[in-house]
Amino acid sequence: MIQVVLPAFGLLLADLAMLGVILCVQLIIYPSFAHIARKQLVQWHALYTRRISFLVVPLMLVQLVGGGYWFLSQPGLASAVYLVLVLLLWGLTFRIFVPLHKRIGAGVADERTFARLVGKNWYRTALWAVVFLWHLAAWAEWIP
Repeated sequence: MIQVVLPAFGLLLADLAMLGVILCVQLIIYPSFAHIARKQLVQWHALYTRRISFLVVPLMLVQLVGGGYWFLSQPGLASAVYLVLVLLLWGLTFRIFVPLHKRIGAGVADERTFARLVGKNWYRTALWAVVFLWHLAAWAEWIP
């Protein structure tokens, strides 16, 4: 029992951590980009992306690998939906947000880029909330 509980609880903690990170990014960090002078933004953005990656990349990998393991070891509605949501988050991140961050890093971002970053990131924020709540509901055995 403990061998199953610890990895599942670790995955749930990763979900909660990502929810906390994305809320900070959405409510504090991304909106601040529009208030930093372009020259300083390019320098600060490089530092920000390097540092946030040390936190976000391992958490997202835990979600991906943990979600895959959960689905393979316990196939069902809860694990399938979880894995689909995590894959959707990965897709959104690389399809929309990596290119936007590349624009900022290259110094070619404008007000439209910042507005798009904040506006589109509400989808990721909501999805990470759903991931956590879905997993919590499965943990509580409210979902088969």
